Amino acid sequence: MKVFIAVTLIFGLTKSFNNIIVNYNAILIVQIYTFLFLKKYIFVLYLFLKIKIMLQIQARSDIPTDYGVFTVYAFSDSEDDWNPHLVWVALGTDFAKPVNVRFHSECITGEVFHSKKCECGQQLSVAMEYVSKHGGIIIYLRQEGRNIGIINKLKAYALQEKGFDTVEANLMLGFPDDARTFDDAIEVLKVLDIKAINLITNNPDKINCLKNSGIQLNGRVPLEIKPNEVNKSYLDKKREYFGHLLKEF
Repeated sequence: MKVFIAVTLIFGLTKSFNNIIVNYNAILIVQIYTFLFLKKYIFVLYLFLKIKIMLQIQARSDIPTDYGVFTVYAFSDSEDDWNPHLVWVALGTDFAKPVNVRFHSECITGEVFHSKKCECGQQLSVAMEYVSKHGGIIIYLRQEGRNIGIINKLKAYALQEKGFDTVEANLMLGFPDDARTFDDAIEVLKVLDIKAINLITNNPDKINCLKNSGIQLNGRVPLEIKPNEVNKSYLDKKREYFGHLLKEF
């Protein structure tokens, strides 16, 4: 009799334990699927908080240049960041009035080594000269190679040597035609309490990013550079595919 009772108790406990395991597994499965469903929204929320809360001035200094003296601000979410966005503010710029602003993405090949494949270096020079004379700022965004990085940019260049254009090369490498964003530039304007701007650009994406941003677009300042013998097809692609506001040469 005692053996029977013991077996019955063991069987009952085992059954209850199995039910608990089944229920626990069911709960775990639900949690996993819920996380997978919400993962992209969690990531978007993380990016939102990173941009909206963490981007701040980490350092500043006055730097004399060939175009005049600029106050340079390093913007990042961490003071340990070795590649912060840099904001170059021409001396005498009045933030209470519409400010001349250039969103400029990093291009080491064009700006440092004077590559003829693009007009980025010349655009930066002209923009610095313009804001030095008329007041304004340059927001230098660390998104090299339309935000695919220098290594992938060189891979894209190698594909272009085989006859593919700038858009085809990026897509073949698995990247968007243009992976840049300008959310950080908008945040910089807000941190500096700039309410209205004249945007120095040919790029309609930069104009469109200001919609619903709280920043007033007062006007556009064209920044056209005459093509050379190497980059004409690149500039044609900018005009025809991306809709850049460029004249036909």
